[in-house]
Amino acid sequence: MGKAHIAILKKKYMDMILSGEKTIESRITKTGCAPYGRIEVGDRIYLKISSGPFVGITKAVRIEQYHHLNGEHIMKLYEQFDDQVCGGKKYWEGRKDCRFATFIWLGEVEPIDVAPRYTKSMKAWHIIQEANCENKNISCSTEALDRLSALNRGTVKSEQTDEIKQEHGCEQDWTVSLSAGAIRNGYIRMSKDWQNQITDGMTLLLPNNELVETDIAHGRGMIRWRGWSGLFERYNMQVGDEARFVSQGGGRYRVLFVKQDAAKKSLHEAEN
Repeated sequence: MGKAHIAILKKKYMDMILSGEKTIESRITKTGCAPYGRIEVGDRIYLKISSGPFVGITKAVRIEQYHHLNGEHIMKLYEQFDDQVCGGKKYWEGRKDCRFATFIWLGEVEPIDVAPRYTKSMKAWHIIQEANCENKNISCSTEALDRLSALNRGTVKSEQTDEIKQEHGCEQDWTVSLSAGAIRNGYIRMSKDWQNQITDGMTLLLPNNELVETDIAHGRGMIRWRGWSGLFERYNMQVGDEARFVSQGGGRYRVLFVKQDAAKKSLHEAEN
């Protein structure tokens, strides 16, 4: 069997993973210790709260690794990744003397009924064999399962779209210009005006006709859904391209991807 991983995190970071706010797990170290150089796309990761229970399991869906870093490099990585890492500036400043960094994009988190066997130590990252993952029984706490249920907002509910009609009400349409960070890290951040409008969640009809139920992580302004990276890649979205959210009433929005050239042409026609 292949290898798996155990990531041990502080509760505040685990809560942000489960809420969908934190989508990248970072490990920034002075030496090239695990997971640096030891993790691959598709590897399973067991999530455990520091001094607490195992909470769930996820997969690495994308990985970026860096070495020979210095303080200046670390702060550039802060600017590039912190929207998804959710560490805060002090987290990065405290790691200016580190030389290695691993960034792991996390997939959907699922609850587990069994915990893997591993040798406990002071390390916050363990690599284990999959053979050790099916023996010791452990139950997830009710609180953890409740948080996991909240996390799974944003999964595909239906591909049937006939019932959605073009009914514009008092809700507004919104346009988001995609930044380099949004394309690279797979997110869409909404304006404060739209954050104030969305209070009870929303339903998105995506360009591939998938129907997604989700909401906005208020404060950070990000739509809680982990699938943007795949859509951006599928539709070859680039910096400056637009995501348009067309209101259909009742908290429902049709999402349209508009290429930059088409957006400029539309703006030019409107001005003339």
